[in-house]
Amino acid sequence: MQLLIPFIIVTQTSPPSFHGSIREMIFHSGPMAKVVLLILLFFSVLSWAIIIDKFRAFRKIERENHDFLQLFRSKIGALDQIYQQTRRFYASPLAQLFRAGYRQILAEKEKKKQMESEYPDSRSTNNVPTEGEKERLLVVLDQASRSEVDFLERFLTFLATAGSVSPFIGLFGTVWGIMNSFRGLGIYGSASIGVVAPGISEALIATAAGLAAAIPAVMAYNYFLRRLQSAAAAMEDFSREFLGRVIP
Repeated sequence: MQLLIPFIIVTQTSPPSFHGSIREMIFHSGPMAKVVLLILLFFSVLSWAIIIDKFRAFRKIERENHDFLQLFRSKIGALDQIYQQTRRFYASPLAQLFRAGYRQILAEKEKKKQMESEYPDSRSTNNVPTEGEKERLLVVLDQASRSEVDFLERFLTFLATAGSVSPFIGLFGTVWGIMNSFRGLGIYGSASIGVVAPGISEALIATAAGLAAAIPAVMAYNYFLRRLQSAAAAMEDFSREFLGRVIP
């Protein structure tokens, strides 16, 4: 019985066996490492969902912007016909700018008709818009442009956050794992590679997972930011073209 006690103590304090595959290392990792990996998995999955959705959205926007510009430039002087067909271009920011501007023009005409009906002496045959009408139309176009930019910016902040935070979350998991490895050195009283290697390898998985979540998010954020700037420039150019067409 006395010989069994030392044997039991040794077997309870012996270092864990090394598991070579990544799946086994993740499965046998500690609770904190698993929490870190779950957080990074959440960031990665959601980032890829946003990337796929934004890529499809910007591709559709460019296609519909091109088709709408062809329609806008082909129907000279037929703003009402263009307005009736803008519903086909629901994803085009340029079409939404046109709809907002056209509704403002109709509102100004309705206001002018009411003014002329109430004050017949103010009736004028001059159809040139006044400076006030020009300013109000420009304000409406600017508001519509900002609204479209805000819509296109949705979820891009999450990509920036995931790209900047994920490496630090992974580093936290790595530091925590290395702390446990050195704690194991103190418990086992051995500095052999067999004691240190399993803990360090499991810890470094967190850093790799953090980089795997951050790199696509950062690259996608920079890519979509350039696409957003291009879309905003296209809206600004269209606003000038629209104003030049409706205001002589």
